Amino acid sequence: MKKRRLIALTVAACAVAAPALAELPPAAYERARAEATDVVVLDVSRVQMLAPGVMEGTCEVEGRIASVERGARTAGQDVRFDVPCVDPDRQPRPGPFPGYLKTTLARALQVKVWLKDDQPVLRGLDVTAERP
Repeated sequence: MKKRRLIALTVAACAVAAPALAELPPAAYERARAEATDVVVLDVSRVQMLAPGVMEGTCEVEGRIASVERGARTAGQDVRFDVPCVDPDRQPRPGPFPGYLKTTLARALQVKVWLKDDQPVLRGLDVTAERP
């Protein structure tokens, strides 16, 4: 009987803790984008990908600003920043946003980026044009 109660309590505790590990609500990403100091459209010239066999990590995106929607940046300025990225074969796990698919980043011709302190904010990158 004690063993059943312990199992039931463990399951209940996990059920309560699981939402804490879940993705942030959409409002958190909207707020981060609203607080970005710079919003630019970038012509992508290079993406440094994950090493072969690495399932998640950081990819470096480099390019030239095509247009400025907000902030002090100027068109023609070179920009480089890191974004979290994942291999498409990575096994999904509960938790916060793991990163952008490296296959999507590899095809990116142009991206819209919300920057704060020279780095993209949470989910602050949208691919707006891709290679076929």
